[in-house]
Amino acid sequence: MDGPAPRCTIRRRLVPAVAVALALVSAACGTAQSAAPTTTLVPAPETNLAYGPVRGCEQPPDEDCGGSQTLDVWRSPVPGPNPVLMWIHGGAGVSGDKTEGVPAQLQRFLDTGYDVVAVNYRLADDDGTNVYPVGLQDVKRAVRWVKANAAAQDWNPDWVVASGHSMGGNLVEMLAATNGVAPLEPTGLPPDLAAQDSSISAGVAIAPVSDLNEFRDGGWIGGLADVYMGCAEPCPDRLAAESVASYVTPSAAPVIAVHGVLDPWATVTAGRRTRDAYTAAGIGDRFQLVLVKEGPAWARGHAPDLDQVIDRVLEFVDRQ
Repeated sequence: MDGPAPRCTIRRRLVPAVAVALALVSAACGTAQSAAPTTTLVPAPETNLAYGPVRGCEQPPDEDCGGSQTLDVWRSPVPGPNPVLMWIHGGAGVSGDKTEGVPAQLQRFLDTGYDVVAVNYRLADDDGTNVYPVGLQDVKRAVRWVKANAAAQDWNPDWVVASGHSMGGNLVEMLAATNGVAPLEPTGLPPDLAAQDSSISAGVAIAPVSDLNEFRDGGWIGGLADVYMGCAEPCPDRLAAESVASYVTPSAAPVIAVHGVLDPWATVTAGRRTRDAYTAAGIGDRFQLVLVKEGPAWARGHAPDLDQVIDRVLEFVDRQ
């Protein structure tokens, strides 16, 4: 695509995080994207637990109200204290909701003893509200909340894994790489959350938009990167500076990143760039790049087929 990506006013369009990915946002502005079949976890039995003061809509999805600091919980049948798998929805940082697109494959984590927590966060808008790093600060706050409330929730505070799709995958990789980076940590925390850190034990990044410039260049929808960052005009230097590879240090947490080989937004090249940053930091063994090469186009695109890789994901997480 030549020239800058056109901007489209989103205003909280519904964007399921995995199954439909960005297809509905595309349709809202007159384009279309092929989508994966919809296979999601059953609705969460515990909903809208508050990890911060920002509430959403009276009825979901909260994206219509700019997101929220709330989460939903699925409980494993395995007795606790349980490790926690945190799911972070996608939607380019401007849309999406914890009630949409939580992949059915996470049932495998529930079966092996993890409790699953799906997190909402505040969403950037093109009026300049909630722009980066607000969403990242929110998911960092959610990690701290999980640890601070571990005893009451029967969780293991020393084993918190983050997972997510698209921009949620970006947030997973940023959680892995930026623990303790002061400008990116939440502020104004109550004492119980301030006493915790935002480190994760491992990350599972599904089609992560780790390189924001490559996301932007993947087609018009990539222009939402400017909205997410709060740039009134294209800002490639800032997008480069705030991409995941810029933050990887020897203390980064382990990450497995799943990329479809046909994905125009979370490209294989971007995945390799993050892998190379881990290698340059001397921790190449902590990053595993998994490519989905088989199946129909949707399975190799921005909604990669998790059935093909879920065993490798579980093996990687368990190995940590």
